[in-house]
Amino acid sequence: MKEKKPERLKVLSIIAIVLGAVALVSSWMPFVNNGSFVIAIISLLFGIVGLIFNLKNKKLLSLIAIIISVISIAIVIVTQESYSSALDSASKEADKSIKKSNDKTNGNNTSKYLKNVDVDLGQLQTNDDGYGNIDTKMNVNIKNTSSKKINYSFTVQAYSSSTTKLGDPEYIDVELNPNESIQKTIFEYLPQDKVQSYKDATYKITKVQDNSY
Repeated sequence: MKEKKPERLKVLSIIAIVLGAVALVSSWMPFVNNGSFVIAIISLLFGIVGLIFNLKNKKLLSLIAIIISVISIAIVIVTQESYSSALDSASKEADKSIKKSNDKTNGNNTSKYLKNVDVDLGQLQTNDDGYGNIDTKMNVNIKNTSSKKINYSFTVQAYSSSTTKLGDPEYIDVELNPNESIQKTIFEYLPQDKVQSYKDATYKITKVQDNSY
């Protein structure tokens, strides 16, 4: 015996409800709800078909399927936007953290860090040991004038003119508590034929990096 059309539409509506329920349950799950969206669309189409072709009979099942599908679709859209916003926010925070970390070590904050310390670059001292060798040194006094502990690395460069570097830079690492001072010695054991050039040179702190974590 041929199945009646209303019965077939009822089965279609039930399938739509089942699909809608599956979509609804999984609609809040990240990544999974991509599939939930597709299932919800199929459920919605089934529900609409059941509603349109079953106008003369009860439409409760079709209406339920449509409502569930619409709710599922709405939840997917809202959660997708929420997750996307959260990912964007996390990405921006990560970028800020990376930039902040890079700025601490690439010298971009040199002027800022120099405000936290008092650095006195002394004169280059020379001493003839009597055997034709000239010993050299420069004493550098550093004081932490900030209210926090610092862990800085200073790069000191000698210049024979305003822009011409003289030899390699010297590095000073300090870890100081507030108001604590320390003296460091740099530019020792200079090439004997360059001593006079270093005596006439000017010295600049070209970079300060923060080694704290």
